[in-house]
Amino acid sequence: MILPDQTIIYHFKEQQTTQITLQSGIEIYRFQNGQIEIHKANQDKEIKFPDGTERYIYSNGEQHSLFPDGVFQIIDQNNTKTLEYPNGYKEIYMPDGTVMKQKPESDTYYLENNNEETY
Repeated sequence: MILPDQTIIYHFKEQQTTQITLQSGIEIYRFQNGQIEIHKANQDKEIKFPDGTERYIYSNGEQHSLFPDGVFQIIDQNNTKTLEYPNGYKEIYMPDGTVMKQKPESDTYYLENNNEETY
């Protein structure tokens, strides 16, 4: 279906998915399970999952996710994953397997190797 403003709405019957394409090039997908994805013309994506998780995938490869429990996750272009917890605790997982952690009451990171802490 094409609307007067040139918005295109297409329903994939078998997958029970609706795709809405706006004149600006933005595409919105609504899936049967309640997931919604917004694909922007610059290749950025926003995904809202039924459990409340929100994920933003940027054209440079970086990903930001906010989980229902308040945990914020960043995966950068180098595949380094940072988790920030609501209480201020932070974990950084490096591609080489190194894990760095920061306690909320401290500005100092410590390394965790084989469950041993190194400051």
